[in-house]
Amino acid sequence: MDEELEFEKNWLSVEKMEFKILTLITVLADNHLAYRGTLADMCAFFGVGARDSRNNARIRTAIENLKNKGLIKTIQDGRTWTLTLSRDAERRSKVIRIKRDWVSALHASKGRAVDWAVVLKVWLYLIDNHQEVLKSSEIAQCLGVSISTVSRARQVLIDMNAIKADKVNLKDALGQIRCLGMTIVVNAWIDA
Repeated sequence: MDEELEFEKNWLSVEKMEFKILTLITVLADNHLAYRGTLADMCAFFGVGARDSRNNARIRTAIENLKNKGLIKTIQDGRTWTLTLSRDAERRSKVIRIKRDWVSALHASKGRAVDWAVVLKVWLYLIDNHQEVLKSSEIAQCLGVSISTVSRARQVLIDMNAIKADKVNLKDALGQIRCLGMTIVVNAWIDA
């Protein structure tokens, strides 16, 4: 499969569960134009326990928030939900494209120290970013996550051969070395 998925740049700043729901719809919208399933199905996709009422409440809250923001439309028929992107969400102005296979490989990776959705957010940020030197603190601030989470996500992407990262150091007049940030190269493919 060589299809590309499109993520709106402003989705990177939404809350984690909201981003997961937008990702769910984006991944499945190409084939079915909408996501249709139960909360248990969503929990399985998100990698969280379906029998936990807190997870169900988080999902319902995130769906309601996205609906209130005008990003999605919902239909609930019993326990089955149908979620689609709203027309406003489909009229995207700043799109970040990523191969479907890359998202699938990232989603399928288990046992990582950081949630797959956060890693995807960092990856999309890096794909779209054109700065020569990046700081984890800047990425963390833009995405609304901690610096340590960005560092762990970066390591996952390095381990997947999705990015190459090199530190940029500066030696001052006193001979002290100071890290300015990192240069990051997003690879054109991954070994999945």
